[in-house]
Amino acid sequence: MKVGDLCLKIAGRDAGKRCVIIKNLGNSRVLIDGETRRKECNLRHLAPLNKTVSIKENASHEEVASLFKSDLASDLSKKKKSRESKSSGKPKKSHRKREKPMKESKPKKKEEKAVGMAKKESKEKKEVK
Repeated sequence: MKVGDLCLKIAGRDAGKRCVIIKNLGNSRVLIDGETRRKECNLRHLAPLNKTVSIKENASHEEVASLFKSDLASDLSKKKKSRESKSSGKPKKSHRKREKPMKESKPKKKEEKAVGMAKKESKEKKEVK
């Protein structure tokens, strides 16, 4: 693969997103940018899309974003909506905790040890007598 090849990320957090190769780093590693985060990536995590775009090596994110917006009809500069804009004015449903049935408590390990120690002591006293 070479600089300008359009790919699909198939592994990791950005899986399913399109990207373009910005720089070939050797040893099956490339620098990618696009709908994904700009980062170094293994070639095994990319699937080529049989499309090449004209872009210079080490292009900035703004250049890649404008390329995606114009040529590939994808807007990369979309900002995530804040929580206030997402709310529709409806109050949130409050979730009640489900009551769990009470279980019989088992004796604690410390108590078991104390009982075991008492039995040993009584056996030792009997043996001494």
